[in-house]
Amino acid sequence: MGFVTPTEVQARAIPPLRRGEDLIGQAQTGTGKTAAFGIP
Repeated sequence: MGFVTPTEVQARAIPPLRRGEDLIGQAQTGTGKTAAFGIP
């Protein structure tokens, strides 16, 4: 996909999601939320 460095919301959300934990995240538009929840 061409991503090299995760955004802050991605770096904080992906590890618990990969462990199967539930997560609620809030961040401004354009911060990578969709990728954080969709890629793992």
